[in-house]
Amino acid sequence: MKKLLTLAALCASVWTVNAQTEKGKLLIGGNIGYSNSKSSSRNAQIEQLIGEDSVKTISYSVAVNAGYFIRDNFAIGMGIGYSHIKSNLNGTVYYNDLQIPSPLFYSGESKSDLFFLNPFARYYVGLADNFKFFGQVSVPISSGTQKQSGAANPGNYQEYKTTSYGVSIQPGLAFFPSKRISLELSSNGLDYAHRQLKNKRTDEKTTSNSFSFGLSTLAPRLGIVFYL
Repeated sequence: MKKLLTLAALCASVWTVNAQTEKGKLLIGGNIGYSNSKSSSRNAQIEQLIGEDSVKTISYSVAVNAGYFIRDNFAIGMGIGYSHIKSNLNGTVYYNDLQIPSPLFYSGESKSDLFFLNPFARYYVGLADNFKFFGQVSVPISSGTQKQSGAANPGNYQEYKTTSYGVSIQPGLAFFPSKRISLELSSNGLDYAHRQLKNKRTDEKTTSNSFSFGLSTLAPRLGIVFYL
């Protein structure tokens, strides 16, 4: 009898988790992200000059998401959110020429404020009781402003309009403490982005394309999702 009760409880638990991601259900939730990184480099630009750079970047983001399960474990939806990125550059230049004072110090700063849309498709795979792995493909589209200052004009910012679009593949893990709620942890995976900067004063435009790959434990996103 005890074994039968245990088996029944296990089956009920599995059924509850599966029911949360079945066809016809809605998901509504949000997530927050934070990243703090620092990098440094040293290079000899010419024989008489050696440069050392240090870049510190802090970013955070908040987003809300809504989706609909068009089939069991497979949902499509839309996210909307805001992100802030700030980078500080500090550098030192050493000259081997005794006639030039050395070392020289310089600094720069970049600040970005972006609003974004994020259409997505997500698929869940059961791992164990109350746990599911998910993979998400999204097409992030963002627009906002970026301000930059450099060594030649410290504190005097150049302002740019920035737009971007891309493709992102992200892994994640969902824990279901109840039948209507999951707690999520996700991170970076494979990303492509096309960006354009337009100087608001001169109308000069610059574009860039970037690819990145790799799970980053330094930039996790935590979220909570409600299933209706």
